Amino acid sequence: MNLLEEFKNIDPNSRELAVLVKLAAFAAMFLLVIVIGAFFDWQGQYDSLKIVKQEEEKLRETFLAKKREAINLDIIKKQLIDTQQSFGPCSSNCRASPRWMHY
Repeated sequence: MNLLEEFKNIDPNSRELAVLVKLAAFAAMFLLVIVIGAFFDWQGQYDSLKIVKQEEEKLRETFLAKKREAINLDIIKKQLIDTQQSFGPCSSNCRASPRWMHY
């Protein structure tokens, strides 16, 4: 039998419904309960997942910023060496306290 024909042939005065109609109603209620339960039960997990994704994005940005710095570290070290060579080596006193601080 066709399910649509079963619905059309339902006698509202009859206490006995066709087997397919009972199964369809049971399946619909079962799925509805599962979907509603899943929504309410998993809502906290969805919120936690959203927070973790935001944290992951922040960590990814931090990683990329540090990676850019690490890539440029060799260039910065070379500039430091060039600067030290052009101005001469700095004594231990100028590293500890610059001269402009002794007023």
